[in-house]
Amino acid sequence: MLKRLGAHHFALTSDPAVMQSLERRFDFIIDTVSADHNIESYMAALKTMGR
Repeated sequence: MLKRLGAHHFALTSDPAVMQSLERRFDFIIDTVSADHNIESYMAALKTMGR
């Protein structure tokens, strides 16, 4: 279904191994989750000087 919506990749962020593979991969992250969640794991996915 995600491919049909235009997604090119999917990452199961509840899997610690997947999150580790995403470290320093993104220039920016847009977080729209309104529920409490651990933002630190996402921060590790930012490249140096990411936003």
